[in-house]
Amino acid sequence: MDKAVRAKRELCVQRMSEIHAVALKASSDKVERAILLECYVDVDRIAQDFEAMHLKIIQDGSFEFKTEDEIRAKFDKARYQIKSIYRKYAPSTVVPRGTTPTSNFKLPKISIPPFSKELALWPSFFALFNTSIYNNSLLTNTEKFQYLISLLSDDALSAISNLPLSDENYPIAYDTLVSRYKNKRKLASHYWNSIAGAKQLKVDSAESLGKLLDTFNENLRALELMEFPVDLKDFILLNVLLGKLTPSLREKFEAEHRKTEIPRFKQLVKFLNEYCRVFASLSIEPPPKKSSDKPSKNPSAKSSTTSTFVTNEVSCLQCNQSHLLVKCPAFLKLTEKDRHAKARQLRLCLNCLKAGHRASSCPSQ
Repeated sequence: MDKAVRAKRELCVQRMSEIHAVALKASSDKVERAILLECYVDVDRIAQDFEAMHLKIIQDGSFEFKTEDEIRAKFDKARYQIKSIYRKYAPSTVVPRGTTPTSNFKLPKISIPPFSKELALWPSFFALFNTSIYNNSLLTNTEKFQYLISLLSDDALSAISNLPLSDENYPIAYDTLVSRYKNKRKLASHYWNSIAGAKQLKVDSAESLGKLLDTFNENLRALELMEFPVDLKDFILLNVLLGKLTPSLREKFEAEHRKTEIPRFKQLVKFLNEYCRVFASLSIEPPPKKSSDKPSKNPSAKSSTTSTFVTNEVSCLQCNQSHLLVKCPAFLKLTEKDRHAKARQLRLCLNCLKAGHRASSCPSQ
């Protein structure tokens, strides 16, 4: 991290501490009270500069989050105490009759990068919003709602755009955004995909190698800071294997584990083993029949065979017993190659082993 950024943030901390010291003496010293009224105008600007530098530091990734957050918490505590004390001594404003104090009220500007829909930017936006606005007891819910709307765009703004601006609707809007974007699994998958999709080096250079290392370090650090409830190795294996599946299989797995925040790798393996047995049963094909070894010269005979199979599904083509073809003992003894050849000869669907349609149009799941 650039030393200049940390130095600028430290300067903001120092200046806020000096104003805080003045505010603490204001109740007993008229001179200090007058100084507070003069220097208070710098408080919001110092806070904006601090937040800008602090955001750069926490986005770098090479820091101890707990230590940095303690610095932020101490700074905010001093700022809010200054504001609270200032309100005791700030000159009152005369409001003309027939108007409301908030009719022309303009919220102070707070420097937080706006959020649209990118999952990777949600954690930093969420942390800064909570620190500067959500936990600020000096703001009303309506004022917090105003800030929230001003900091959103695109999909995120659309999610709450239908809610009227009011104290009652602010927690609804806040919870709506949290439920949509605070998804540990989606966010972790995004970080992992950034690592897995990192571009391979084409040339040996400090710039390209540095970018590759930054991609790995930043995303791995982000995964660690999430306090992930599962082992990172387990999660990586889960995502790699999921990425190799067909869309239909993946959809079935997600539906079966929709109530699990982050499925485990062994759950996926168990699920796939079960489907292996299902597929093995469905792929069993019919045995050769003596009566059909030679092609029939009578077209109607072939049509009759097909019709019989369609209308009587429980009549086994191998032994004419009342069971499904796939459960016939004689049929199961055939090799896979022979079953496949016989199914083609009998013009059966290779998916469900029934006549009258092809595998591409088979209605069976």
